[in-house]
Amino acid sequence: MEAIRTISLNGLEIQARIGVYDYEREEERTFLVDASLEMPAVVKMEAVELNETLNYETLLTIIQKEMGEVEFLLETVANRIVLAAEAVFPKATRMSIHIQKKNPPLKAKVDSSSVKLSVIF
Repeated sequence: MEAIRTISLNGLEIQARIGVYDYEREEERTFLVDASLEMPAVVKMEAVELNETLNYETLLTIIQKEMGEVEFLLETVANRIVLAAEAVFPKATRMSIHIQKKNPPLKAKVDSSSVKLSVIF
């Protein structure tokens, strides 16, 4: 039976230096990341082998690398994560990335600001 398999990392807490203001890029702040990749799959009785799925540890490495770069905008980081994932996971057909900046520097009490990017490869 044919299906779509989704592999996700949810609630990844990561420290990064991303922001428009100089002080946001000078010291690390807390970000939360949710990322999902979709791929075609076959539902079967036999055990699923690693080569039939997407390795979320590899996805974690991509996110950590791209979030580790000092950057002005979350949008740029989200774009880089998607492009890197597309190159590494040729079986993937879709990706969604949601990056939240905890306690953004706004003139109001805000839990987080965020960017979400959903793409079809």
